Amino acid sequence: MHGLHGLQVVDVSLIPTMPSANTYSSTMMIAEKASDMIQGRPTLEPAAGIPA
Repeated sequence: MHGLHGLQVVDVSLIPTMPSANTYSSTMMIAEKASDMIQGRPTLEPAAGIPA
């Protein structure tokens, strides 16, 4: 990519097995998590009643 200095790409091929449902939602969750990690945002606390 010429002219896009600092561009970072997230590849969803890291999914060990493809989900049997819509892959769009899995891709969006991975992209959101990667975006938070790249920007240095803290992780969210688990919801009440859900084990970590």
